[in-house]
Amino acid sequence: MVNVIYSQDSLTVLGGPEQLEVDLNIGATGNRGGIFFTGNELPNTLQSSQFPTDPQLFDLYILTDSSSSEFLTVYQYVAIGTSNSWVESFKLNSSYYFVNKVVSFTQGTANIQIDVTDVGIESTPFTENINSFAYFNVQATISNIDSTEAPDGTLSHNPAALSIQVGDAFEDTSGQTQDDKFPLLLPVELNAVEYTGVAWEPIDNKEVIVYFAINYVNPNEIIANLTGGNS
Repeated sequence: MVNVIYSQDSLTVLGGPEQLEVDLNIGATGNRGGIFFTGNELPNTLQSSQFPTDPQLFDLYILTDSSSSEFLTVYQYVAIGTSNSWVESFKLNSSYYFVNKVVSFTQGTANIQIDVTDVGIESTPFTENINSFAYFNVQATISNIDSTEAPDGTLSHNPAALSIQVGDAFEDTSGQTQDDKFPLLLPVELNAVEYTGVAWEPIDNKEVIVYFAINYVNPNEIIANLTGGNS
C-alpha cells in the first residue's frame, strides 16, 4: 500500500471545458421520394399548379372518381420522348368485406345496418345519399340454422330462399363519434322463406346465421336506368 502526502497550499484540477458547442452541417437538400397523388380528374388533364406539389418522374396518381370507368386506376409519371406524361400502370382491386351475422327474422323479414367504414370507405364517397344504394354490391347467403343449434342445426335446417333490398346510406345521428362525426350506415332488408316439408312459409321468430359479402362498385349503369332520380 502506498501513502501519498500532499503539502501544497493550493490544488489545481485539470478537466474538460465548462461548455461544449457542436455545430452540425445538415448538408444540401436532396431529391424527395415518390408521392402518391389522388384525385377525381384524369391526371393528364391537370396542370402542374393543380397538384399539391410539382409531379416528379415515377410519382403515382390514383383516380378516385367512383363514377368513372377508370375508377381506382393507378397512373405513373414517366418520360416519353422529350416530355413527361402520366401513363396507366395498373388498377387497384377493391376488396370485399365479409361478415357473418346472427339475424333475427319476424314474419319473414329482418333488417340490419352495415357501417360503411367496415367496407373500407373512410369518407363519404358520394355527394348525396340519394341513390347511394347503387354504390354497393351486397350478397347474402342464409344458412337457416338457428344460432342456438349451430353448427348441426338438425331441428331447423329447412331449405330456404332469401332476397335482399339495399337502401340508401344515412348518417346515424344517435351514434356520434369522438371526432364529432356520425357513422354512415347502409340499411339492408332481408326477406326469407323456408320449406317446412309441406309449403313455403316465412321464417318467423327465429335467429339464423347469414353470410354477407359487400363491395364498393361503379354505380353508373344502375343510376342511368333509374327514373325520377329516386331509388
